[in-house]
Amino acid sequence: MTTPKFHTKTPIHIFPGSGKTIGICSIDVAISKNPFCREMSKIKAHVCYKCYRQKVRGGKRMQAKLIENYDLLSETLLDDADIPVIYQDVCIINRVGDLVNRTHLENIIQIAKKNPHCVFMLSTKRIDIVSPIRSFMPGNIRVIYSNIFEDTPISTKRAGFDGVHNIITPMFVATHPTITINCTTKCRLCMRCFKPNSDIINELVS
Repeated sequence: MTTPKFHTKTPIHIFPGSGKTIGICSIDVAISKNPFCREMSKIKAHVCYKCYRQKVRGGKRMQAKLIENYDLLSETLLDDADIPVIYQDVCIINRVGDLVNRTHLENIIQIAKKNPHCVFMLSTKRIDIVSPIRSFMPGNIRVIYSNIFEDTPISTKRAGFDGVHNIITPMFVATHPTITINCTTKCRLCMRCFKPNSDIINELVS
């Protein structure tokens, strides 16, 4: 059996999936450098408060790769030779963290255009960055709005987005029996987020 290829000869680091995203590669950047992530993490009511402290950790080698991606993707537009080829049918953009700026998103768009065989799933809170250029994105990018608040499910899609990702806790489910948990936390087996019109995705977290 052939081992899937995740890395290319370009400067961009392609990360193999792990945990619930095992089997799906991702293009991630350092959240420790992202001003949006840092500011969001200061507010206890936001889901970023817990996520930031968990995900900013990691080995020095991985953090170095994330920082390299951050600089490459957010500071200048990539040259054609630096746009990676993705050797998979699906790829997650920012498995953790969020978009840095418009340059970051425009580079993601160029990567998607170069890889029409691959479906890219971008989960983001950055409506301000996405909305102005959503209509110019290629059809192989799925954009999921990531709800800022835990246990405050959004039940309708936002304009220009393919779906909404809500974070739900067991305590909320216990007091709201009508809530439907439809995230299996096994992304490769589910693929709901990669489908057109993904709609509402409710994930149960402890």
